[in-house]
Amino acid sequence: MSDRAHVAVLHAGCVLQEYSVYAATPRGPGFARWSLPGGGLLPGESFAAAAAREAREEIGWDVVLGSVLAVTEFVAVRTGERSIHLVFNAQLKPGEWPHVPEDQPGDPDSGRVTDLRWLAVAELPDHLAWLRDIVQGRLASHYELHRY
Repeated sequence: MSDRAHVAVLHAGCVLQEYSVYAATPRGPGFARWSLPGGGLLPGESFAAAAAREAREEIGWDVVLGSVLAVTEFVAVRTGERSIHLVFNAQLKPGEWPHVPEDQPGDPDSGRVTDLRWLAVAELPDHLAWLRDIVQGRLASHYELHRY
């Protein structure tokens, strides 16, 4: 498991989500899901740089990053391996609008994002209840620890 950076893009009371399709690998079956845009860090890359790059790659535009909204820490009980996931607040740059990017030949992740949607904050799924609470002013930030 690797460190990951995500963006919570907020606009007019909604949060942008991407629909990603993951191919089957030797480690597990393929699956698809709605999620916040984001992904793994490249060697030597900061969390902020990764969040900005992933937004550009997955939703086709540059974002203005704000503060860190959430930190999730994953710890493998048997090995002690640790992974940190950060979620940054992000805003649209003026004149930009998200779109599913075109496939990039030679990029193994290209074409994974197949759809985008704006989801009202009140309709966020339970695993993003912390984001709903932040947007609605009931929570300043969020931290979770997952042991697996």
